[in-house]
Amino acid sequence: MRGTNSKEQEMKRNDCDVPEEYSNCLDSVLHIPHKILKYHDVDHLPQLVLHHLGHEKCFDFTKAAYFVDNPDFDHFVGVAGFSKDELSRYHDNLWDDPHIAGASIKKIAFSDQVGNILRASFKKKHIDFHNDKEVKSLGKELGMSNPQFVSWDMKHGNHGLLIFEGRELSDKIRKVLEQAVAFLGFCPI
Repeated sequence: MRGTNSKEQEMKRNDCDVPEEYSNCLDSVLHIPHKILKYHDVDHLPQLVLHHLGHEKCFDFTKAAYFVDNPDFDHFVGVAGFSKDELSRYHDNLWDDPHIAGASIKKIAFSDQVGNILRASFKKKHIDFHNDKEVKSLGKELGMSNPQFVSWDMKHGNHGLLIFEGRELSDKIRKVLEQAVAFLGFCPI
């Protein structure tokens, strides 16, 4: 849609009968790969990507926690946390100055709480990330009343886990989330 204004884009969306919520989410997710490539050297890149995913125009999380499980080293480690209650003043313009925004987000209490989690590998203990009470228990430990989660395989035999809560996701948006979380795996930790 190069050369079209936003009103024309909205009309084309309506012509395709695509729900606005889905369209906004997809538009937001599709910006992430270029941001990761452009800012690959920024400290705290996983925090920035998680905040991008948590934004109301994307998946609209109330809270989210990103973990990496490394069975080879027997580690399950918290990488990044997002809490809508503790939003950084950079939340709406994360990518304007990602160096400052990333450092600011890293200092948020919930992100710090998640970052301090280091446990024995869940995978090594044969805990199933797809349906296990221990994963939901960890979400409750982090103050989530109704935790949901998504897991995925990562490079080098590692596994990613995103525990989150927020609005009820439609099936279409849930499928986008299940693909979008892989972008967190492209961020150095």
